[in-house]
Amino acid sequence: MVQTNPMRPLKILLVLVALLPSLCALLGSCGHEAKRPNILLITLDTTRRDRLSCYGYERNTSPNLDRLAAEGVLFENCVAMTSWTLPSHASLFTGLYPSTHGAHYNERAELSLNRVVSGPKASMGELDNYRANGLSADAFTLAEVLTEEGYATGGIGSGPWLKPVFGLAQGFSYYDCNVDSGSGRTADMVNNLAFPFLRERAASASEGGGQPFFLFLNYFDPHFPYTPPQDLRFLFCDERLARSAQRDKALESRYRNAQYDSEIVFMDRAIGSLFEELKRLGFWDDTWIIVTSDHGELIGEKGLNGHGFSLCEKTLRIPLIVKYPRGWKAEPDRSEMVQLVNIMPTILNSLEINPVAPMDAPPIGQTGDLAVAELYKNLGKVKAGAGRDGERYDRDLKAIYMKGFKLIVSTRDNDPDAGLFDLSADPDEINNLSKERPQLFRYINKALYQWAESLGEPLRPLTVNGIDEATEEQLRALGY
Repeated sequence: MVQTNPMRPLKILLVLVALLPSLCALLGSCGHEAKRPNILLITLDTTRRDRLSCYGYERNTSPNLDRLAAEGVLFENCVAMTSWTLPSHASLFTGLYPSTHGAHYNERAELSLNRVVSGPKASMGELDNYRANGLSADAFTLAEVLTEEGYATGGIGSGPWLKPVFGLAQGFSYYDCNVDSGSGRTADMVNNLAFPFLRERAASASEGGGQPFFLFLNYFDPHFPYTPPQDLRFLFCDERLARSAQRDKALESRYRNAQYDSEIVFMDRAIGSLFEELKRLGFWDDTWIIVTSDHGELIGEKGLNGHGFSLCEKTLRIPLIVKYPRGWKAEPDRSEMVQLVNIMPTILNSLEINPVAPMDAPPIGQTGDLAVAELYKNLGKVKAGAGRDGERYDRDLKAIYMKGFKLIVSTRDNDPDAGLFDLSADPDEINNLSKERPQLFRYINKALYQWAESLGEPLRPLTVNGIDEATEEQLRALGY
């Protein structure tokens, strides 16, 4: 059930005041409302950019997304806000960095997940006193603004972090994240919920209803555990490798990679069915489709598995594919450095909707050459197979991208994950140039400080007394 927001009456008033100029413009000329495009926003949970064939991967993992990219725009440099689900989606929905919206790990947060992590260490690793903030009720979300603008808004989540208790459902007229498994919903389950929403909108349109829709879909399949359906399990490996992987670490990594890729194939297949349904219902040409991811995944790189404890490239480099509505005039720079935080400003700017509240980032086309990712201390979080001392992760990280370089700073002294890296020459972030190029280090570090100073006031934390038992079970199964 979607949370009740005590600030909602005031928020609605502020939304209406901010939208008054655009409403007047729409109602002025010709005496009828201008048609706005439908918006379909899709997140591919835990999906690395380099595992989609449209980004050059040698395996044919994403034929349907490849066709979407051929028809639209494939952005080459999209960076996640962080390396786990909740803060990345909060930034996507608010146009705010994690520093501002506050939905991230926090050792003093009211929402305690201590009991969530009481499962076997072999499957989860060490994790102590784990706490996280939900998205503040004071936040103005994309769904809230579009609902007040006259859009029919729907959201379908697939993993426990997207359940309403964490605050991401606010503003949606329809929101379903009734996940009944720690492995999340499968892609076909998402479609089974999305299709009725789309058909209802099509029926309304056929009866003269002119209301556009905003639909958010979260596909979860590439998230661990990697369990593709039987017909895809051996698409990129054989049964012999599956048996041998239980005894050999190197073979285990190969098998994990094969299963991860098969999960992407399964997800892409479902997305292809979704696209066919959009075409059958007559929505394809008039729908703005945005496909991205919340974060990536380590699958054996540097001997590590999982996400949520690092800001390395494999966890931050994500896809962004955009298909614009028919007749839409857009010529974006495909090489521009973009992030999830730029998507809400882009949508509002393109629809000529005045922002209800300040956002931290500009629309795509105005981002320049800077991107920032953040990760707050998780008090000893170690993913299965991470193989590192848990204390190493008891720190905050920030990563800033500038002029082809990446600087990672840490609140922990001598953190081996911190450093200055030349991504063009060293994409695996092995050679720390901090001492070799001190002037460049100081220059980029100053830019990071200036970025932090430019942010708005942090939002008040979401008040949550606890989470339901079913959500705890699902998070436990995921290793949280």
